[in-house]
Amino acid sequence: MTWLMDSGMFRNNQPAGRRQRAEADVRRMGYEFQVQTATFDFRPDRQLDVSVTWTNRGIAPFYYDWPVEYGLLNPEGKLVKTFAGAGKLTGLLPGEPARVWRDALNLAGVPGGSYRVLLRVPNPLPNGKALRFANETQDQDLPEWLTLGNISVSDTK
Repeated sequence: MTWLMDSGMFRNNQPAGRRQRAEADVRRMGYEFQVQTATFDFRPDRQLDVSVTWTNRGIAPFYYDWPVEYGLLNPEGKLVKTFAGAGKLTGLLPGEPARVWRDALNLAGVPGGSYRVLLRVPNPLPNGKALRFANETQDQDLPEWLTLGNISVSDTK
């Protein structure tokens, strides 16, 4: 079940234990996406091949294909470039094998240096909250973004 309401919860003041159990149960409902691995391969043509392996550890699928984005964050904490990803969120059921997103990011115009590769799934609704991954590096370097790892970009064209 992905939706359940404790109809008696809002009838009077409830014991703290009942409310705590209800809140804990609600937190376990729905999807819980976790990135297991992220790998990067920098090609001489300034393409960065990104492979992200992720799984759904929740109890429900995600029903909409929100956009997937990658970003490059410089050491000063500035997002220098974003890229559209081709990954889909729909169809991955809990308990199924992990899914892999593969994307090639064109780094033309990106200055040489060190960067953190970030991932996010923004909510397409105005003022909607972005999807969050169940990883420790969620929001580590930039709100709404999952930090995947570090790369070094050379100045050669």
